[in-house]
Amino acid sequence: LGGRVDHRADVYSLACVLAELLDGAPPFRGTGPVLMHAHLTLAPPRSLRADVPAALADVIAVGMAKRPEDRQATAGAFAAAAAAALAPVPALVGAVAEPVSHTVLA
Repeated sequence: LGGRVDHRADVYSLACVLAELLDGAPPFRGTGPVLMHAHLTLAPPRSLRADVPAALADVIAVGMAKRPEDRQATAGAFAAAAAAALAPVPALVGAVAEPVSHTVLA
């Protein structure tokens, strides 16, 4: 479209590749101008697989943002966000469930 292209185009490409790896198909289909139009204008599709965590789908959507300034700043930042989205939620350290005692006042 005549705009300046920088390293964030690589973030977009990396997000597309991850989306394709997860779904087994490219995020957009078509050929020539139809495919280019989809990449330039359509919202990033969400994963069709139920086992893809929503947090990872969010990371991919950010990586595929149409405006480069809305994407992760670097490929490393994209990778870190994807890894964080897949990390298990840490357990509360030292947390022990204690039974709650209720005193009834008459």
